[in-house]
Amino acid sequence: MMNTTANKDAITAQTLRALIIDDTRLSQHVIQQQLLEGGYEHIRCIESPKEIRHHIETFAPNIILLDWMMPGVNGLSITRMIRAQDKIKQTHTYVFMITGKDDQESMMQAFQEGVDDFIPKSAVSTQLIPRMLRAQKMLNQFYFQRQHINALTLQVAQQKRLMTLDPVSKLPTHRGFQMAFNKAVDSASARNHGLSCMLVQISNYQDLKNRLPTPPLHRVIQHFTERLLKLYRPSDFVARTGVDEFAILMQHGKDQITSLDRVERALDNFALKTKDGYHIIEINTANAHLQTETFADEWNETQLRQYLRRSAQDAIPLSNRLRLTWPHEDPIGRTQHMEDYIFAAE
Repeated sequence: MMNTTANKDAITAQTLRALIIDDTRLSQHVIQQQLLEGGYEHIRCIESPKEIRHHIETFAPNIILLDWMMPGVNGLSITRMIRAQDKIKQTHTYVFMITGKDDQESMMQAFQEGVDDFIPKSAVSTQLIPRMLRAQKMLNQFYFQRQHINALTLQVAQQKRLMTLDPVSKLPTHRGFQMAFNKAVDSASARNHGLSCMLVQISNYQDLKNRLPTPPLHRVIQHFTERLLKLYRPSDFVARTGVDEFAILMQHGKDQITSLDRVERALDNFALKTKDGYHIIEINTANAHLQTETFADEWNETQLRQYLRRSAQDAIPLSNRLRLTWPHEDPIGRTQHMEDYIFAAE
């Protein structure tokens, strides 16, 4: 069971706010005195039902002690109004019905309307404080459960965000790519357009990971991502679908195949210049062009990426690459030859 007494935000007799609604001042005085003797400090009393909404808004009572019968209104209609307000605010106000009625039928009716507890006026002096303590405990349990639910909801939202957004590259992840692929297929089908998908693998990622500590490795990925994004249109979708893998979705018009040669040439065999030194990036690429009629086949995002991944892995790697070691190895006079391959990241 939840320990409410250990929480610094727990409702206590000193912090609890009680609103007494009764058209008889004598009844108000009796209830108020009982609460004061029980250590409750924040108490308001009202007679007119017209003031109820104002006091609920301004005083925000935790507990309302309510007379059943009052001129022009009864406690059940007020209870319905309180519950409607609670639903909007996603909270719970504890409602005591205090009345001369003590028959079972009246009690059942009160509970059905949302009353939390029922105290006969004749029993206020003996039952009110024990019932208040129980109400206080139940309110604390409700509020702490609500806090727990809110914290879990926030945690789930953050986890879902992490699942769809890579923290290093700030690009969508595989999950985000799946959703984008499904939307792109629907859009391309509706417009009778083709769809291109390119997979870019950093083939020497493991070597970079073995040589570089985590922060420099992350900077390399971030600078590579910046270069990658500069090669595509704003309408294209770029995602980091694996630690060494990027996937790009591009839509094109009917009978128009988008050329990816420029992208391949720009990405292949270049060096990144970071504050940690130069880092050669070696890539393998594969691409597929899907026409509208292809969408009717059994292609899906997973099958497409598997096909592209196999194609990229089977690609013949380019040779004669200039290799540099981390962090600051001098190019030994070969700087002029590097200029064509160096991408200077800020």
